[in-house]
Amino acid sequence: MNAIAVGSIRTDALGTILNDKVEKMMVDMTPMARLGEVEDIAACALYLASPAASFVTGEIYGCNGGPRARSTSRCRAPTSDSFDFRITFPRAALDEA
Repeated sequence: MNAIAVGSIRTDALGTILNDKVEKMMVDMTPMARLGEVEDIAACALYLASPAASFVTGEIYGCNGGPRARSTSRCRAPTSDSFDFRITFPRAALDEA
């Protein structure tokens, strides 16, 4: 048995609370610099259901944009407008959301 641990995925349910400010905070906290899409989760599930994963068991796949990478390496995917890969997220921004 395996599991998929999902992160912030763009869905109708998330859309009920998602505004520009909340989306920016979520994206800023994600090293991949974007929200996940339903297709990202489907691709992970497809792999786990395929013969390629026939010897994979007892694993939890984090399909979440890499928050563990952020916490250990403090880097994110490069963007065209920035080469400073360090992530900072002020506590005050959470209180304003």
